[in-house]
Amino acid sequence: MHTSYPLGRVRRHDALTALATLPPGSAPTLDGLTELLRWRHPLRTARAADLGPGLEVVAREAEWAGVTGRGALGGPGRAVVAGDPPAVAAGLMEPLVPPAVDHVLLQADLTAVAPGRLDGPVRSLLHVVSDVESRGGASVHRFSEASVRRALDLGWSADRVLAELAEASRTGVPQPLDYLVRDVARRHGQARVGACSAYLRSDDPALLDRIERDRALGMLQWRRVAPTVLVSPVPAPTVVDLLREEQYGPLVEGGDGGLRVAPTTARRTSPRPPSPVRVSTVDEEVARQVVAQLRRGEASRPRAGRDGGAGQGWPAAGGSGTGGRGAEGSAATTGGRSADPVVVASVLHEAVADGVPVRIGYADDAGGVGWHLVRPLAVEAGRLRAGVGDGDARRTFLLHRITGVSPAG
Repeated sequence: MHTSYPLGRVRRHDALTALATLPPGSAPTLDGLTELLRWRHPLRTARAADLGPGLEVVAREAEWAGVTGRGALGGPGRAVVAGDPPAVAAGLMEPLVPPAVDHVLLQADLTAVAPGRLDGPVRSLLHVVSDVESRGGASVHRFSEASVRRALDLGWSADRVLAELAEASRTGVPQPLDYLVRDVARRHGQARVGACSAYLRSDDPALLDRIERDRALGMLQWRRVAPTVLVSPVPAPTVVDLLREEQYGPLVEGGDGGLRVAPTTARRTSPRPPSPVRVSTVDEEVARQVVAQLRRGEASRPRAGRDGGAGQGWPAAGGSGTGGRGAEGSAATTGGRSADPVVVASVLHEAVADGVPVRIGYADDAGGVGWHLVRPLAVEAGRLRAGVGDGDARRTFLLHRITGVSPAG
């Protein structure tokens, strides 16, 4: 059980309160403390089958915090349980805590012994240049290459490390520790890592000398890293442009060391941006009204010449014929109209693709055939979806009832 859980906090409070009811100096065992809690809180502890693991954690944490000692509740712990101000518990705890020390004892085996609790600059020093090997009333700190290198990485020198240790030690700096610090410092920093944005190399050191001393290129902040190499914190394109302005004629190298040649399609001016795309603001409702107006205009034109006249048996749009299949046969023989199912489907598919209106003969439930001016939208699953009339109302027609089809013109 983790004591940060709400039930753990309740268990901690119950355990410390139970210890406070015992005479000073009483140190019950874990089983005795369990029985005491079951007697003081029977309903609360009845839910838990085993209180042992939780109480064991509570007792260990109380001893770590100094609230108890060897299982007995001390004076500072009783002040905490009683709810006294923190200053009261701190005052009772202060005589029990040994005073901090400000020195160590350096040993010849590359260790330092602290005869008490370290505090102040000595604690910070040993935290940097050593690693804790053991803790207790007297802690032991170990010096190693890694710990000394940690101090050197922070910018300390070997002389500073040895001077700080000599000041903090009551025994002086042993010779093995002196050798260790100076040997690590001698090898430290032989390899260096830096950053640059551009480099300039040439087999002619005299040319690099002239470039490095050129006042016109002072903004590049050259730094000589080798007899034939200069580096600059300025980006490479800027370095190239400035060198070309000063007539040095540099070439550009890629990351693989190969030369980069400028493309032949380079333009003196930047290309013009493409013209913005203009989108029509005509929505679907406005489009329907425009189409309806056009259809009303087409319907008002005389169709005698176009439809072949009434003598050919062409009924008006929306009208119904008589004679059932006889009307279908008449439609099949009329010029420009087709009653063959394959031809009807093909014509309707073409009308959907072209978006043009057609006239269809449609048989109703009573056997009569009516002709309708429609705008086919889709032909699928044996049905025709189309817009009918000036209002472009949506309607579905069954293909097997369509007796004929012809262009609307």
